[in-house]
Amino acid sequence: MAEKSKRSRKANGHAKRGHNSGELPPEVVDRWWVKIVAAQVAVEKAAKPLKSKKGELSAIFKAAKSDGIDVDAIKYAIKSHGRDHLDVVGFYANVGKYLRARQSPLAVQMNLFPLEPIPEISRAAIAGRRQGLRGGSIDENPYTPGSELAEAYDDAWRDGQEQVQEGLR
Repeated sequence: MAEKSKRSRKANGHAKRGHNSGELPPEVVDRWWVKIVAAQVAVEKAAKPLKSKKGELSAIFKAAKSDGIDVDAIKYAIKSHGRDHLDVVGFYANVGKYLRARQSPLAVQMNLFPLEPIPEISRAAIAGRRQGLRGGSIDENPYTPGSELAEAYDDAWRDGQEQVQEGLR
């Protein structure tokens, strides 16, 4: 093991860059010192306004709660509303499917996730969006050209492609 350690060192006895074996040259310490200090200063500078805004948000949640709002539920609703609505529909359909498979009272007795199928137009849009996100061809649209389902698929495919392009920017 000692022999391997000797081989990993440069001829001048200094550790190789990126290794934690041996002594570091002062320029390596200096380089990282400056970067770390600058990053810490930036974080501390950003933390003050963030802390202030978090305080404001906390006060808003407290006032909403005193007015009867279920804060956790509204946070979840806001987050869900900001997501792609087709994804939310698919997500809840799957949650219901899994709860029914487990015979959960949430699905079975309380009927929180009814068995209503996702409308065909929504299924077409979901399929088109998935195909667009995967980079598949719009020509793979399985619906009759010119039909409402084909248009829903194509529109959602374009949305998926647009989302991929935005992610590349």
